[in-house]
Amino acid sequence: MKRTELKRGTKGLTRKPSAHKLDYEAELDAITPALRLRARNRCEACRTPLGLDEGERHHRIRRGQGGTNTLDCLVLLCRRCHGWIHRHVSIAKSCGYLVPSWGDLDQPLWPRTLVEAMGR
Repeated sequence: MKRTELKRGTKGLTRKPSAHKLDYEAELDAITPALRLRARNRCEACRTPLGLDEGERHHRIRRGQGGTNTLDCLVLLCRRCHGWIHRHVSIAKSCGYLVPSWGDLDQPLWPRTLVEAMGR
């Protein structure tokens, strides 16, 4: 078991973020402009326009299953669609928004089917 370094912050002792996590976040932040450009700053499920500080980056292959910060693995979603996808896994898988680690990221997204399933 690794020992985590603690540092004293304004609210007592806090965990120091690992270098791996910082690299991961920097990589994700670096690809976000290209993701927004591809999505035309809209939710890639319901097509709702998103403000510059809105939108959530969703990994089609979950990070814990080996999902990467690449354009083919990421989708820009509004908060409502992102939450819905994680609550309705089987429908999200059939529409291409969740892909198993052994799955094919070339599987197309089916936003119309997803939005219909959401009742929008």
